[in-house]
Amino acid sequence: NQKQKNVFYFVIFGTMLPLNNISVIIHTCDEYSHFWDGWYTMFDHFGFLDLDWPIYFCNEEIELPFNDPRILQIKTGKSKKYMGIEERDWLPTYGGPKQIDEGWSDRLITALNSVQTKYVLYMQEDQWPFKQIDAILFNKLLNFVRFNDVNGLRLHRLTSPYVLDEYEETDHYIQNKKILKAKKDGGFLLCHQPTIWNREFLLNVNIPGEGFRDNEYAGTERVKKQYKDPKIFLYHHHWFLEKSASSAGLWIPEIEWEYREVARERVVYNYFNMIKKSE
Repeated sequence: NQKQKNVFYFVIFGTMLPLNNISVIIHTCDEYSHFWDGWYTMFDHFGFLDLDWPIYFCNEEIELPFNDPRILQIKTGKSKKYMGIEERDWLPTYGGPKQIDEGWSDRLITALNSVQTKYVLYMQEDQWPFKQIDAILFNKLLNFVRFNDVNGLRLHRLTSPYVLDEYEETDHYIQNKKILKAKKDGGFLLCHQPTIWNREFLLNVNIPGEGFRDNEYAGTERVKKQYKDPKIFLYHHHWFLEKSASSAGLWIPEIEWEYREVARERVVYNYFNMIKKSE
């Protein structure tokens, strides 16, 4: 018997909602289904699936390869994809033709409209944790978002591509680490890195028919136009493999190696009955 989860609910218009009022949106497409087993293995092994935040795995049409009651599927429908050149002032020109996905934002909008929580933690299928999830920390981060009416709280490190002058200090600390605020004139206010978003805010700054590159660049400009002071913050936290598992649909070798070794570790645990079950 699966042990009972310590989750409390309240009723709004006949619908049961968790008191923490957040869902996890995993955004993917069916062409990336060869990464889904890696996603499941890493999220399960490092305790993310036991965070007690409802998880919605949002793909296009095919069924999921795993059957786990902690994961709910949302089928967003297919979008139009093809290889081509996007000519935009803000888009990088390196690398030649790239995949263009004209319905990327349509699928995101469908996913956001399919959940009812006030907040969503947005992630993609190739962003995987590499260490045990700190549930106390994650709930403190959620409380910061709730009590400060935050539009978005980004949960990643400021790695080398980010410009430090596009952020400013605040007086807020969580576990002795200062929270930063993204300046309005900075880049990537709409960011695809793991972020706790106010769901209505994220819906307001998305439009149909937009590809994923346009979504970050043009979406950032929409944030600047629509909000005088967008409350987008960042908590500098290293908890997932920031080199994503995929590049243009192909495995990144070192991330694939990490996933295979975690899968092997799970075999070792089972073989030796290594983990003591809780009473």
